[in-house]
Amino acid sequence: MATTTILRVIGGYKMIEIGRVIVKLAGRDAGKKGLIIDILDNKFVMIDGETRRRKCNILHLEPLNQVVKV
Repeated sequence: MATTTILRVIGGYKMIEIGRVIVKLAGRDAGKKGLIIDILDNKFVMIDGETRRRKCNILHLEPLNQVVKV
């Protein structure tokens, strides 16, 4: 079972879970797609994909509707 975390952020909510497809909003990887591979705490997740594998602030991510089984 994937852990689903719904976080309240300014202007709404973000659904964060392992396997969620995301688009990076900030940094040199901005605009690239990736996948959440681990939830580190309430503010940070580990991502991988077109982006570099790294720890990322969830405020810098835009979750998409797709979820992939990891």
